[in-house]
Amino acid sequence: MKRFLPLTALFILATPLLAGFAGALLEEKTIPAGDLRTILTDLKLKTEEEKDEEEKTFFMIETDDATVVMYQYGGEGDTASSVQLRAIMEADADDELLLPKLNAWNAVERYTKAYTDGEGGVMLEQDLDLAAGFDKGAIKKYVKDFMDALPKFQKMMEAE
Repeated sequence: MKRFLPLTALFILATPLLAGFAGALLEEKTIPAGDLRTILTDLKLKTEEEKDEEEKTFFMIETDDATVVMYQYGGEGDTASSVQLRAIMEADADDELLLPKLNAWNAVERYTKAYTDGEGGVMLEQDLDLAAGFDKGAIKKYVKDFMDALPKFQKMMEAE
């Protein structure tokens, strides 16, 4: 019986602490647009910015052969609980191998997905969920990996 009382007291004292810890884990994490801007600048990417209908900043990244956009999703105001990179490219509508090429890409590439937009374009996308937590180094790697995948994707699309 003597052991039971200290354990009960410990449980009673620890319960609010554990509940607070669990609440902190469940709280959605967000990143402000300014931090995303800094990450893109640190990576020496040239960008232009615009606001969408929700007043969230989206970043257009300059490349030679594609339009790359970083979109923010979730979060309050100009913050994001997830981000998406999307490259928009023209596609040859007469290319009979277009869908097999996209399927081949999606079958072997782990993080990006490719598809047609229904209007003669091809999209390459990659999402990053930030809601559970993140660090800026992971976001930099996400952007770098996408930008590195883009020329590989373009080369695959140009192949016969």
